[in-house]
Amino acid sequence: MPELPWVKWYPADWASEPGLRLCRPATRGIWMDALNTMMLSDSYEVVGTEEDLCSLLACLPIEFRMAISQLKLREVAEIAEQNGNITLTSRKRKREWKIKEERRKAGRLSGVARTKHEHDPEHGVGTKGGTRSASASASASASGLNPTKEMAEKWLDDWKKSGADYTMAEMESAFLALSANGWMWGKNPVVDFRAALERQIQTDRQRGGKPPVKQTVGGNF
Repeated sequence: MPELPWVKWYPADWASEPGLRLCRPATRGIWMDALNTMMLSDSYEVVGTEEDLCSLLACLPIEFRMAISQLKLREVAEIAEQNGNITLTSRKRKREWKIKEERRKAGRLSGVARTKHEHDPEHGVGTKGGTRSASASASASASGLNPTKEMAEKWLDDWKKSGADYTMAEMESAFLALSANGWMWGKNPVVDFRAALERQIQTDRQRGGKPPVKQTVGGNF
């Protein structure tokens, strides 16, 4: 089951997807049931024999075969058939799932690095008699942080390839804000500059009244 009893849904994406709009109503309904099944299982695909999927998606075999044909023709979904099994994959959910996994991985690495930092006496956050900026810079440097502009640009380039819609201007603004603050979040040193950049961009967007991040690269569904 997904972490939350609801998921983000963008009606405009569904309504404006050109390939999907050219499909018959029955096909759109079957694809909607497939997407809902993916959401319930926190996955980006459904797999099974034709009989299994007809039962799962509550449709007749002739309706299912027509849906498969149209979804392939209109390039709405990725369809694979192998050893009697059929796999329906949502490209949009697959991109989002990969991004979520990358964030989880970054979060775990950040937690491990933070724990090591807190228990390493050589990497203390502050130094007696030092200024806040000096101690912040020291902790960032000791943790292997204090990223360069080139490192931040490389992060942005990699993240865009995964479907994120962050802009260079947003990244530069976030980089400058974090640099000016000595790469600190409140009283805590930044452990993972990539996670910090993303968090700062999201914070800047909320302050500026922009909507949450929405991935729109490639097919919508």
